[in-house]
Amino acid sequence: MGIRREGGDGRPLFYHRDWRFLEIDVEAYDLLRVFSSLSEARDVADAPGDAELRAKASTGYASMTPEEKASFEQIQVREVAKSNVPDARRLVGWGRIVGDRSVRVFSAARDGKPQTDYDRTFDRVRVGLRSIGQEDYVGVLMHWDRDMPRGDGPFESADDHLVLDVVVRSSLLEGLAAELAGRTTPPALRLHLMALLYQDEVEEALARPEHDQTYAMLEGGSARVYVSNLTVGISSRRAEAVREEESEWVEAPAPVATVAPDGGDIGRRIRGLAIAVWGLAAAVVIAAVLR
Repeated sequence: MGIRREGGDGRPLFYHRDWRFLEIDVEAYDLLRVFSSLSEARDVADAPGDAELRAKASTGYASMTPEEKASFEQIQVREVAKSNVPDARRLVGWGRIVGDRSVRVFSAARDGKPQTDYDRTFDRVRVGLRSIGQEDYVGVLMHWDRDMPRGDGPFESADDHLVLDVVVRSSLLEGLAAELAGRTTPPALRLHLMALLYQDEVEEALARPEHDQTYAMLEGGSARVYVSNLTVGISSRRAEAVREEESEWVEAPAPVATVAPDGGDIGRRIRGLAIAVWGLAAAVVIAAVLR
């Protein structure tokens, strides 16, 4: 699948969509435990006459009799049921795309809409992982643009940004909670993702894994994404220079002795070199005479 976008020089660029690897370092986060009570159950079967009452309420609720309004309210109450996930966890926070990757969001003429000047590149992502059962699901990476509602929580932003929303199995976030228990400093987290993103055909053909690469998605659009791994920083160690007095078992190599030749030795070497040079010159002259 691909899209065509007009470039600044008037020539079109073609973008192809494929699974792209992304790594996100979660820089700030909250791990929440959510207890649920009731929720809306949309799979409740209608009783006889329910469909007619729904249709009448959607077109002319004001004209319904009190009895019809009460019956319609009972239909709505029947749609409330116990939550099928009474105990769940959520990971929310901000992360940054690493590994010399970024996501460019632009406008393109599509579905009858003209191309606009919107063109921004993002490397920060609002992260949201939810556990609601024992299954992993494919989620979305969304462009949260200026027309979408904004909250006022610690992980909200008034500016346009990318939003990751994925449902993962409960054991993943439960394992993270176990790692966090008893820690005074939360560990570093890294998400390894695969996302269905676009890339222009030229960069796609020439890029190598070690090169900087920019993927793309449409303004106000979304891309399918799944989590392949969540890496938790359990411990860390860095190599440091070892000072000699701190490591008695390290033996420094013995210095190599250097002896300077005396003056007589230098004179003998110079005289020997001069004799060799004169001998070479004589041999050259004799060879020339004998020719």
